[in-house]
Amino acid sequence: MSPTRLCPSCAGLDIRALFMAAAKASPGSPTHWAPPLSDRSRRRRDGVFRFYQLHANLRVLKESANWCDFCKAICTQFLRLREGKEITDEELSSGVSTQPVYLDIDDWELGVSRAPHVIVTQYSPMEDTDTGEEPVGRRLAYFEVCETPGREPSEQRELFGRVQASSPLETPCIEQAQAWLSDCTHSHALCNQVPPSQHLPTRVLDVSHEPDKVYLINGQTHSGKYAALSYVWGTEPTLILTEDDHNGKGTLENFYAGLALPQLPGTLKDAVITTRILGLRYLWIDAMCIIQNSAQDWAAEAGRMSQVYRGAAVTIEAASASRAGDGFLRPRVSSKPYVELEWRSSSAEVQSVQMRPIYDISETQLTSTTIFSRGWTLQERLLAPRTLSFGEQQISFECAEGYKDEAGRLAMLPQSTEYYLLKRSMLDIRQSQGVIFSTMRWLAAALGLPRFQLYTPFGLFETHRKLLIYRDLYASYDLYWRLIIERFSDRQLTHSRDHLPALSGLAAELQRATGDTYCAGFWWSDLLPSLAWRTSQLINANGIQADGYLPNSNYLVDDWPAGIRATEYVAPSWSWASVRSPVRCFNERGQLGQHTPLARVLRVDLKPRFLDRFGLLDHGYLDIKGPVLPIPDIFRPCLAGYQHPNLHQYVRQQVLLDNDRASEVYQHHQDLEGGEQPEYALLKLLTWNSKLYKEPGTQLECLLLESCDPDCSKWRRLCQLTVEMSGFLLAIEDFLRRQQMVTFKRDLGGSSYDPSDDRADATRRQHIALDIANAEWKTQVLRLC
Repeated sequence: MSPTRLCPSCAGLDIRALFMAAAKASPGSPTHWAPPLSDRSRRRRDGVFRFYQLHANLRVLKESANWCDFCKAICTQFLRLREGKEITDEELSSGVSTQPVYLDIDDWELGVSRAPHVIVTQYSPMEDTDTGEEPVGRRLAYFEVCETPGREPSEQRELFGRVQASSPLETPCIEQAQAWLSDCTHSHALCNQVPPSQHLPTRVLDVSHEPDKVYLINGQTHSGKYAALSYVWGTEPTLILTEDDHNGKGTLENFYAGLALPQLPGTLKDAVITTRILGLRYLWIDAMCIIQNSAQDWAAEAGRMSQVYRGAAVTIEAASASRAGDGFLRPRVSSKPYVELEWRSSSAEVQSVQMRPIYDISETQLTSTTIFSRGWTLQERLLAPRTLSFGEQQISFECAEGYKDEAGRLAMLPQSTEYYLLKRSMLDIRQSQGVIFSTMRWLAAALGLPRFQLYTPFGLFETHRKLLIYRDLYASYDLYWRLIIERFSDRQLTHSRDHLPALSGLAAELQRATGDTYCAGFWWSDLLPSLAWRTSQLINANGIQADGYLPNSNYLVDDWPAGIRATEYVAPSWSWASVRSPVRCFNERGQLGQHTPLARVLRVDLKPRFLDRFGLLDHGYLDIKGPVLPIPDIFRPCLAGYQHPNLHQYVRQQVLLDNDRASEVYQHHQDLEGGEQPEYALLKLLTWNSKLYKEPGTQLECLLLESCDPDCSKWRRLCQLTVEMSGFLLAIEDFLRRQQMVTFKRDLGGSSYDPSDDRADATRRQHIALDIANAEWKTQVLRLC
């Protein structure tokens, strides 16, 4: 690495003094300046601000960047923050650009890094006042102070990050991965409560028999530790295991006879190399260990998914590969070499540290990858006791004791949508599968003890169906499962039929822990509130519009894209798995309230396609008893003489105008055979009582149903509807939906919008609650398919 060129001002910076000041900062102490919306509750240490004046203003900094490497690195980051917009001469001559440029230490935030960030800041010309208001400033750049492992200064070593390797095959990177796995396997008492299995899956790859070949073997005749691979298949053809078809073509015999390593796609080949590096003999890869053209074998192995990932010594996550052919042991792209600054200590030895731009390894560098947008990989990460992830810029390791990465961060999975779904939570679930917990659940059920947590001597009955989740005294297994459903539904699946199989492993783990009955993606003990799920817009995890997205101006069924409906049966209409949309579950804790059931599920009947009751379904239904109200055709204007026009208009508004609900309605809606029109009805599920407004029955949750046959013996769910029963909430609702009402009026009636109609709209919508109260609801038993 060539020597760093520094201007006199940067050469005069004492980075050690800045770090020593940061190390002495008191937790929670007042700061001279803090960024807007800073989360003080997460701080570990307050920052150090206006510590060192680097330059007189931005113009001087920009000029210095022509020959000073550190000034150039600052300007490069600032330009990046401005999305490439160049700084004009007018900007340099006015406003905050004319103020001094300072080098500071940012507030430390848990969940981001163990080390503080060095920040380059300009403060506004406004002087501090006696009002207590903090002056406004802007950040030009962020840096992490790091050094190559073994070369970092001995002082405050815990504050430094590590310089990542240029390739995952470099010796420091390999040694780090080996050390993480060894330390977890031999030293983590928490992780070793669920030790790696010596029993192999049905089939595994033997990767150590010959250096240039791998062999498929039967797991029942061998034993030992193994690795599992989590990766993205992609769309191009890949090497898969198949049995002979009617033409006698298959790969099964070739796999058993051995495959040359160059035959494997890049990601699979790199997984073999990594397995060998970690000192393991066996490797499980779904494409090569499950017979892909056998529905029976595929279903059987999908049902064993929890044992496969649970028993693996480590799961190798190919996060940097977006398809099987990419590989993940590629050289990395970074802005190295980094700027090097002298560490001025009392030691006679000349020491230095490196300044890594914060964007070089972003907080979302792992969770923004393709693998975090795929449905199958959610349970693969959660089921695995240990995950070694290969990202674009670094490797990382996660186990029940936490998260570590090559850059030196010690934190939870940063900025993850699954941040509350830690491996520690899965460990708690597995610990609840023992004989003692099972006996206590059985005894609690036999004694008729309630479902909520009981404070009994020694906590004997506290596990009865209310499994507590790590670090959350209020979360239970049912809330945990709802979170899994939501995060899973945000992800993408190549085949809609995989909705249930792709979570079958997690469902099996939860069933063993709770003893509950699985009901097509829900649990029997929590089934009624679970039925109040709703769809969200058809946007996938990568922010790309999915097929069938409904534009605001288009709500007519004739214009609906044909691809919105599933091409094959997946689940009953009352299950979230029946739709291709992101799903949001009813969450009374998040809504600060308690629900009162108005209906009761009497029976659930489901027929699995194969033996796995958590996987593919052939058909199913549930019988539910509750208040039912028939309503006229929702796709046509209200009939003259109907007693509850406000309610009917509200339902039409929700079905035709609300994109989220419309996306579900048109996935389920079907005309009867012969062109007959179905019947429609509302079914009351529950009321939600707000703790904030202390008004009974603040919110009513209903299902909009459509008949499946002329005699109305079977019904299907169209969507969930929420009716606000509180006058206060109705007023809020009117304010938030005013613009939607404008569109609704224009598209339905063609009339222009008059603001004076707002009051009439609010009045009519408040009458919805009266329609609900005055309608003749009849308690019936309905069969939902």
